[in-house]
Amino acid sequence: FVRWGRLNLPAPRQDYLAGGWQIETAPSNKKGTDNSPDLSDHLTCLHPLQPFSKAYFLPHGSRELFTHAREWRKMLDPQETKSDQDRLGPAPIDTGPGLIQLIRCLKNPVKCFFNQRLNIYFDDAETITRNQEPFALDGLSPFNQGKMLLNVGLATPASEGPEAVQQAVHRAAQRLQHAGELPPGGFGTLSAKALTEPVLQMLKYHHRLAEDYPHACPPVEIRFPIRMDGCDCEALEDWLDGLRMKEPEISTPTKSTDYVRWEFYLNEILDKKGRVSRPDSLVGLWVKHLAGCARGMALTSILVTPDGLAELPPLHPKKAGEWLDEIIKFWWRGLQQPLPVTAKTALAYLKLLFSNDGKGAPEKAREAAQKAYEGDGYHFKGELGYGDGVYLKRCYTDFDALWHAENNNFKTLAEQLYGPLMETMKGVLEEK
Repeated sequence: FVRWGRLNLPAPRQDYLAGGWQIETAPSNKKGTDNSPDLSDHLTCLHPLQPFSKAYFLPHGSRELFTHAREWRKMLDPQETKSDQDRLGPAPIDTGPGLIQLIRCLKNPVKCFFNQRLNIYFDDAETITRNQEPFALDGLSPFNQGKMLLNVGLATPASEGPEAVQQAVHRAAQRLQHAGELPPGGFGTLSAKALTEPVLQMLKYHHRLAEDYPHACPPVEIRFPIRMDGCDCEALEDWLDGLRMKEPEISTPTKSTDYVRWEFYLNEILDKKGRVSRPDSLVGLWVKHLAGCARGMALTSILVTPDGLAELPPLHPKKAGEWLDEIIKFWWRGLQQPLPVTAKTALAYLKLLFSNDGKGAPEKAREAAQKAYEGDGYHFKGELGYGDGVYLKRCYTDFDALWHAENNNFKTLAEQLYGPLMETMKGVLEEK
């Protein structure tokens, strides 16, 4: 028996076989009729043009089609598809995370998955080269340049007076302009003013807090045990710096000793009533605050911004430890798959739910989360349109994909991870 392809055999030979032979199962009295099977079709196997065609992998397709491409068959054959195909195994690490790893994961777990597990980093293709003079600053440049000016102001001794601090900041802004980091001409002067004003206001808050808490403390070691199945990490280990006290530090501080630490955020975060309108700005401060409180410290954490101060009060060690443990478990899960949640989108969702004494409309909360993720289609681009959106687009191209992933797990993750922060902030507002 010989098998051939129709394209490789001339048509006259096929006609010759069809005219002289018939299929054995066909009745003789029906030879040549319309109902008799075509011998040529019976002997010929038609292959698709593409070797990766789905016809090779369909469970009820032609039995004559076959393929040796195991990698394609594994992807398309439903019998070999596994329920956890999108999840990697436990991360092969034996060293516990630091606070910075938890902060990055809590801000954007998708980016954390690409960076920490896959070691993949996507560069921003829209960066300005050295040969191009900027006409206006992009969204990230004012933040980085303002941070540089802030460091200059913090490095200037407060004992020299506020005028010396202002002069140091203005000189640093002039150096940026002369180096071509700011737009040329009058636009550069306006940009320098826009950078220095919020920095000088933050330095005023900083000096006021330093007067209230004049005694600096050495860094405190943070060690929080980790107990998870499949995780070889024993503990979260890091140091908490920037601590200050009203009274001089004693040799054996007690749990009742009041500690204060503050960080800086260069954008405005408060509304007209003094409430935090951008709770995602507190994520980094929140993780360090939990670590200090879980250690047993009576810690007050403050975020210094150009428009005021946002404060996190001391928490009970047990409660802080439970919330910190949830974040660590979330970090461990985030190393196995890109989890469908982000800080900005989740907090925009919870902010509406926590409004009106926790009776916010779920539909309005979902709309707020969608706007935070996708933007409004005009001036606001959302998380997908800015820096880390390059990671999000590879997993969750729009808000519907994020919302419906893992059986609508977004709501559960948002309430479980970021709900404690909103609860703490709500308690602060009620006390006020």
